[in-house]
Amino acid sequence: RIVASDTIDTIDTNEDKEGALLLAGKMSEEENARVDRWRSAISEKLVPVGKSAVLGGSSSKLRSLLKEMNELVDEDGPYLVGNRVTLADCAAFPFLWRIDREFGIGGTEKENDEGKLRAWLDACVNTASMKRTIPVRGWWWWWW
Repeated sequence: RIVASDTIDTIDTNEDKEGALLLAGKMSEEENARVDRWRSAISEKLVPVGKSAVLGGSSSKLRSLLKEMNELVDEDGPYLVGNRVTLADCAAFPFLWRIDREFGIGGTEKENDEGKLRAWLDACVNTASMKRTIPVRGWWWWWW
């Protein structure tokens, strides 16, 4: 079994030929814009807020961000931008999977609704190319 440890490995091991075309840029302008929005949210928001929460900072900031990100998930899914894996999913999955393991994602309380993110994580865990990024044992954080 191959374990791909990060986003670029997810892209390289994607076996879905249609998804691979999307990863290569065969998307509409709207889809590309949504992918860019997700990638920015991960690098500019989730990484610093997640790191702070893991290192003992505010988990309330993380919960607020997760709620905000939940609203960005495509309604038709199961993936972030629609019905196929895109770079948005490849960029987000390693980080959100680790956050889920540390803090849990998918609250049912109204002020903490992360249900679309939970459904997306569940879909990713059952997607071969994403599943390869999950470590068999142990864990790691992306800033080490």
